[in-house]
Amino acid sequence: MHKFYILLFCLATICPAYANEKPSELRNSITSTAPIGFATLKKFGFQVYDAALWADVQAFTYKKPFALTLTYKLGFSRQQLVEKSIEEISRIHAPNEQAISQLTVQLNETFPNVAAGDRITAVYTPNQKVQIFHNGRVRPAISADYARLFMDIWLSPRTSEPAVRAKLLQTADNLQSKGE
Repeated sequence: MHKFYILLFCLATICPAYANEKPSELRNSITSTAPIGFATLKKFGFQVYDAALWADVQAFTYKKPFALTLTYKLGFSRQQLVEKSIEEISRIHAPNEQAISQLTVQLNETFPNVAAGDRITAVYTPNQKVQIFHNGRVRPAISADYARLFMDIWLSPRTSEPAVRAKLLQTADNLQSKGE
């Protein structure tokens, strides 16, 4: 029984450090060796995912490249990911039906089914597509037309998870809704 508690202690101290480890897919896009911020999304007592925001600037801005990595603690189907993303984007931005339709097609092509332990990374570059990676492998990108809408799921002041946003940004005041 004593060994069990030692194992639990080791896992509790190692896992958070591992979650902050720089994903290999960021090797050519982000030089920083540590995320700006880190948060865990919890729902009804369950950990849903760990999120890490990576950038080469101290204060987050949409004017510079950045990446958001989600490491899932639970499994979700592609359909669940698409539906939740469209729900959040619609709540934040209220896009027209044509935009929702086009974005739904893109997300269906981009998202895989995810299992516990899987990692999805979105690399944002201003005025370009958002490149998506699943466990380090390139997936279809999200067009530049919808890049900001997609990233706003986590980074908009109107996100449904303001505590996660604040931890990612290290302060709720870093992201300004005007001009950034």
